[in-house]
Amino acid sequence: MENLEEINEIENLKAKINEINEKINELINEKSKIIEERNKYLQTLKTLKSEVYQLRIGKNNLNERIKKIIEEIRLTKKSLLENINKIKELKNNIKSLNKPNLSIENIKKRIEKNEWIIQTELLTPFEEKKLYEEIRKLEKLLIDAEKIKEMNNEINRLLIEINNKKEIINKNALELQKLKEKRNRIFNEFKPLLEDYKNIKNEIIILSRKYNDIKNKHRFLEAEKILLNSKLIELMYKIKSKKEEELKRKEDEIKKKIKEEALMKIKNGKKLTFEEFKILFEDQESVIK
Repeated sequence: MENLEEINEIENLKAKINEINEKINELINEKSKIIEERNKYLQTLKTLKSEVYQLRIGKNNLNERIKKIIEEIRLTKKSLLENINKIKELKNNIKSLNKPNLSIENIKKRIEKNEWIIQTELLTPFEEKKLYEEIRKLEKLLIDAEKIKEMNNEINRLLIEINNKKEIINKNALELQKLKEKRNRIFNEFKPLLEDYKNIKNEIIILSRKYNDIKNKHRFLEAEKILLNSKLIELMYKIKSKKEEELKRKEDEIKKKIKEEALMKIKNGKKLTFEEFKILFEDQESVIK
């Protein structure tokens, strides 16, 4: 009856161990699925990282170009303002000079004509003096006329330069607008990618937590399995020991009976069998020892 209870207990232990093994296999399968799913997410994350990296490079390049163009516009505007101020200054200088009614060529001709008169004609001192004074006035007028011409040429050159700079500013402004629009498009692409990146990272964190939970359950079940196996081994060893003791007891009883029969045969002068002789001999050896 006692052995039956122990056998039942062994069967129960084996059933529990089998049940634990099934649960462990389920957990191993779950872990494999989680690892597979996590690897897919990691691959997607890697692709997203590459896309984000490329967009970042594109955005940084655009920012550098935008920064450079803004600086070019600033410097061009500064130079443009300097040109405008130079023109104002030149116009003020022109206003301060005597603007002749004659052209430079006509002034030179009049100077030459007066000098020719002085050199070729007989003049009274008064007439000669008058001509010299007119020449001096004409020479001063010529200097102012040449200065005005030079400054007007400079103004025209500056005006051409201003127009060129305005074209450069307009061209840069147009390019700046296009670059900013392109940067905005990149930003619009950036936003959902970053959102996806964040969501996938959260999914990976959730999967990692699930994996750790399953791993802890697996460890707990392995520990429980070890404990049940220890009990099973201990119980089987106990039953085995009892069987061995029972077998030895039965063997001892049989040997005792054979021994008694053998001694009776010796007493009656009967011949012993080999088995009977062997048992009596073993008994004598044990006594001697």
